[in-house]
Amino acid sequence: MAATSYKSRHANSFLVSVESLRKNTVICDFKIKVGGCIFPVHRTVLAACSEYFKAMLSHDMKESKEGIVELKDVDENAVEKAIYFMYNGEAEVKIDEVQSILHVSRFMQLEILNEICLDSMKNNISVDTVFCIRSIACLYSFDDLTQRCETFIEVNFEEIILTEDFASITKADILDFLGKLNVSHELLWQSVLSWIKYSSKASSRRVSTTMF
Repeated sequence: MAATSYKSRHANSFLVSVESLRKNTVICDFKIKVGGCIFPVHRTVLAACSEYFKAMLSHDMKESKEGIVELKDVDENAVEKAIYFMYNGEAEVKIDEVQSILHVSRFMQLEILNEICLDSMKNNISVDTVFCIRSIACLYSFDDLTQRCETFIEVNFEEIILTEDFASITKADILDFLGKLNVSHELLWQSVLSWIKYSSKASSRRVSTTMF
């Protein structure tokens, strides 16, 4: 049997073993606290996978001494997904949670998880998600993904302007898109009317919710 096959089998066996240790809280020597959740973990695994934790745990820092770090302004589910990734080398990233997971993976410096998030967005561009994905792509300077979204918007513009998600974009973005898109004047005017229509509905819903 080839040496690479032994190495692959050992790597898989190792991941299964450390995940079992974590699940059963065996030899866990560190904790990650997020809100009301506490995740028991292993210092070695964190330091091996994350430059953020490596710096924290290899120096004489408060968190290293106390054996716990409290993370604020992050989503509990996203942190759980990041921990699962560190122990298993994989993660299921749904499009409605990609931004929160990407936020966590970037500050933990989990490069491969960043790539998983990016691939999830690339593979899930649709008329219902394109503006959300474009917003995230712009926020994190994913220029290639931003361009993909803008190309998709131009190709599918007539269908996109009929969705309620179209109302979520800002007036500034509307003007920006209208200046870039190579579509007919009639379609541009239709898009403005559609945006006003859905924006007005969204505003009415917000007012009703506030009143009651």
